[in-house]
Amino acid sequence: VHTPVTKKVFLFFNCHPMYGKYFMRSDYSIECWYHTEWLSFSPFVFAVMFTFVFGFPAIILFYIYTHRKILHSAQVKEKIGFLYDRFNGGAEGWEVHEIIRKAFLTGVIVFIPDPVLQAATACVISAIACCTLNYFRPHKNKLLFWIAQGSFITTLLVFVFAIVLMASPSAATSQSNYIIGVCLIVLNMSFVIMSFVGITAQVTMIVKKVNRLEREGKIKIVPSEDEEGQKLKKRVTKMMEGKVPVAARHMLEYVRETYG
Repeated sequence: VHTPVTKKVFLFFNCHPMYGKYFMRSDYSIECWYHTEWLSFSPFVFAVMFTFVFGFPAIILFYIYTHRKILHSAQVKEKIGFLYDRFNGGAEGWEVHEIIRKAFLTGVIVFIPDPVLQAATACVISAIACCTLNYFRPHKNKLLFWIAQGSFITTLLVFVFAIVLMASPSAATSQSNYIIGVCLIVLNMSFVIMSFVGITAQVTMIVKKVNRLEREGKIKIVPSEDEEGQKLKKRVTKMMEGKVPVAARHMLEYVRETYG
């Protein structure tokens, strides 16, 4: 949701200077900063921009940074653990990185009037994103990491081809356009196929793992007995009735580590 909303917000301020006035590129019947419709709708756009476009990632980043030493504790993980459960330690803020990257690629570059400079800026952003992806290696799932790698490289190559088409006079021929068009289609289709293969492989691995565990008989529930069982029951009840929330998955980890 954040990326398309960000794009629309930035388009509201993307104005074209013309005869000493500024008009919205998306609707030239509206004059920026002076037209009644622009002024009447601007408070809503400003509110969305400061609370959602900038505020949402800023709050997440601030919360993660201030709790960086206890991010994997039960209390913090129950609140915002869904944001970084699938990422490695040290890369818990990767979701914010992705929000900012998409915001730059879809929204910020609209303020650059020259299409060639737009594509060049997008190339720089995509190249930096490839470097940060390989530096942090955020994904715990290796397959997901390689799919992200393919996505970033495909995005970079698409903008490179765009620069070639716009800036090179020799690329204006129909044969060159045809070859570049085929390359772009192959790139995007390859990424889509790779994604579907990755999904299929991941589901297959999960099914095989569950079947193997069932065959080996490792999925069993053994009831606790005697005093130790009573102690466990009282401990869990006390934790459940306490004021500090404890997620079920963390409680199971606690039980395994404490009682075997």
